[in-house]
Amino acid sequence: AVLSIVIFQKYINRWLYFQNPIIKKIWSLNAVSLAAQILTLPIVVYHFHQFPNLFLITNIVAVPLSGLILYAELFLLVVSINTTIATFIGNIVSWFIQLMNSFIERADSLPFAVWPSLQISITQAGVLYISILAITWYLIKKQQKGFIVGVCFLLLFFGLRTTDIIQKNQQQKLVVYNVPNHTAIDIIEGRNYYFIGDSTLVEDGFLRNFHIKPSRVLHRITPTDTLQNFSLVHNIISCNGKNVLIIDEAFAIPALQQKIDIDVIVLTKNPKIYLNRLSTIFNCKQYVFDSSNPFWKIAYWKKDADSLHLQHHSTATQGAFVMNF
Repeated sequence: AVLSIVIFQKYINRWLYFQNPIIKKIWSLNAVSLAAQILTLPIVVYHFHQFPNLFLITNIVAVPLSGLILYAELFLLVVSINTTIATFIGNIVSWFIQLMNSFIERADSLPFAVWPSLQISITQAGVLYISILAITWYLIKKQQKGFIVGVCFLLLFFGLRTTDIIQKNQQQKLVVYNVPNHTAIDIIEGRNYYFIGDSTLVEDGFLRNFHIKPSRVLHRITPTDTLQNFSLVHNIISCNGKNVLIIDEAFAIPALQQKIDIDVIVLTKNPKIYLNRLSTIFNCKQYVFDSSNPFWKIAYWKKDADSLHLQHHSTATQGAFVMNF
């Protein structure tokens, strides 16, 4: 951000000229804010998947106020030997900090304050940086090659993004998440998902935002109540000839004359099930143990799976399980 300000602030500041000193100062603050965004934009979008739409408005208050707070804190260090003066200055600093935090929190609470769910890959971020640097070279050195390279890489960036979006529109997946003590499964079809799991994970809380939201941002998906190509009947998820069986504590083993072919069996909610018993009912080579099961039970199932030569995946130790249909 500092490097970006050093490089671009003086050029942006020249875009507009105001004779009024107050308006001129406000534009100067905006020029600093705009300059800081140029080199930080790819990092912010890549790491935090969002963009602050109101940064120009908030920085008009936050930038000068934060500078005032910094000087006041330095003065507080100087007068710290005098308790009376230090307490007085400390209260002023505290009030300024509360004022700034309150202003930012109020701005953040506005529904349009942030552009959320942005997703770019590390390759796209790198291409975007090359484009920014090439165009910067053109603006500073007036080299036409820099403009051509910058535009070409910018077009490449949009091409990569478009390709990724097209691929996401065609995706069909099952994701079993690693959420300690909870069941969390997403059925993904295109840009939509249907959630199977604990109701607490539907709420906008830490568990959902930390364990599940990054995947949904990565896959560019939004919730839906219906899926066109998937069917969910009696704990069996079917699509494109593949079947996934979800076994929980309420699952009852059916009495069958012949084995049923299942591609994946997901064990969740600590069911009282033995794999050697399941292997006599289902032809299934892949078992998934999610993090709602206790560790001792997962360890027991792993031993059974190894002895029966069955593939197994534990989300607690191997992370989320992803299956393409």
